[in-house]
Amino acid sequence: MYRSPAINPPTLEELKSVAVKQHLNIDDVDLAAYRADVTAFLKVYDSLKTLPAPGLPVKYPSSPGYVPAQKDNPYNAWSRITETRGAATGKLAGKTVAVKENVAIGGVPMTVSSQFMSGCVSTYHATVVSRLLEAGALIRGKATCENMCYSGSSFSSFPGPVPNPHDRERSAGGSSSGCAVLIVSGEVDLAIGTDTGGSIRLPACWSGVVGFKPTFGLVPQTGVFPFERSMDHVGPMTRTVKDCALMLEVIAGYDGGLDPTQPENLTVPQYSQLLTGKISGIRIALIKEGFEGSEPDVAETVRMAAKSLESLGATVEEISFPSHANVLAAAYALLFEGGASTFQNGGISSHSSRGYQDTGTHDFVFNASKSKADELPITMKRVLLGAAFIKEKFGNHFYGTATNVVRGIVAEYDSLFEKFNVLVMPTIKFKAPKLPKAGASVAEILEADTEMSANTLPFNATRHPALSINAGFSEGLPVGMTIVGNHFDDSTVLNVAYAYETIRDAAQ
Repeated sequence: MYRSPAINPPTLEELKSVAVKQHLNIDDVDLAAYRADVTAFLKVYDSLKTLPAPGLPVKYPSSPGYVPAQKDNPYNAWSRITETRGAATGKLAGKTVAVKENVAIGGVPMTVSSQFMSGCVSTYHATVVSRLLEAGALIRGKATCENMCYSGSSFSSFPGPVPNPHDRERSAGGSSSGCAVLIVSGEVDLAIGTDTGGSIRLPACWSGVVGFKPTFGLVPQTGVFPFERSMDHVGPMTRTVKDCALMLEVIAGYDGGLDPTQPENLTVPQYSQLLTGKISGIRIALIKEGFEGSEPDVAETVRMAAKSLESLGATVEEISFPSHANVLAAAYALLFEGGASTFQNGGISSHSSRGYQDTGTHDFVFNASKSKADELPITMKRVLLGAAFIKEKFGNHFYGTATNVVRGIVAEYDSLFEKFNVLVMPTIKFKAPKLPKAGASVAEILEADTEMSANTLPFNATRHPALSINAGFSEGLPVGMTIVGNHFDDSTVLNVAYAYETIRDAAQ
């Protein structure tokens, strides 16, 4: 029986084109020899095509759901409603959850809130989705995120912006914008966000909820549409620290090697049971560089919130740590170049990875890139253009340099954590700005999507756990306080946040 080849052999003209792109000068005689050799090698792929490539099971199925009408979705915070029920009992029984649009739910479209991804349907549940369902949660649907996750504001999502629930003319923060707003508006109890440069903590700050980026590798990325694998984090967004801790203990843990970023010996504490609020003897450092350039009311609100912890026996000291500002340049280089490379690879991890590879989503992105790249958001096009220019001129030199710089600065942070238990600073140095007007120019859109991640992006690069909690309001807008801890000391970050939350709520 005839079987079509997995890959049709290249013509001489096709191979000549490939040679030119590889800067190889090969005459036609030699090129014919190479073509014969490549054609013979491609038979390996005929065999590969017939071999089973195990997918991931879906224990609790979901329906495709529907896009809600505008009248039922006043903040554009829902991308799609699709109720997925899990176990009848569990730690999260009775809790409703929204899942960020870039997190896979089997059988449900994954648009990443972009026309570019229209038509992509997930075939399996992300590991965090399976764990939520196993713990008894009810997943109500998918929350709007920024277009392809390429914004820290909340104006780029398709089909429209997600306004701040405290002032509809202002940004809710992004890219997990819908997650934060659905919590504030009471639509759900909990949400799953993702964070590559602050995308959990930025909307938590400007919308006034709890958002936690755990230690890198604590929560598996399997089934999450990637931005930059070495900086991607998955974490909880909630109203309270207690819910945050409970959700984290459900979604954290090794997933059997499907996500190669996780250590095999990973153990997960019962975070919710470690919330004592007892912080006597805890040493807290206010990072001077994290406050520099802040709006005065933002800086004062966060300082007062941190100082309130002294009433429970903590010591609070302001220190200078120049590396906090210095790491930003390296972090941007990693995000910029790594993000472009990840997209161009269709989300497939590096060739050295042996984790689960989502070939279905890869194929969709690969094909869509050829036919509708113009539908990518402005905020992403600037990254693709800039990164391509850098790569053409310098290869991966600066990405490698940034990696080495970050490694050195991580060691400096680790030394700092020998003296202090946690670091504190404003999550964002300024209050939520107004959203760009409809029909804004490219220049106006790019200007509106800068500068908010100075205190969030560094910890994606260093991979330390960082949590944003509401420290109060100024001019009717939320102000966020960031609490940062040492690697895998997530429990201390949560407990300090819980202690502050107790003080704050008792004063209200």
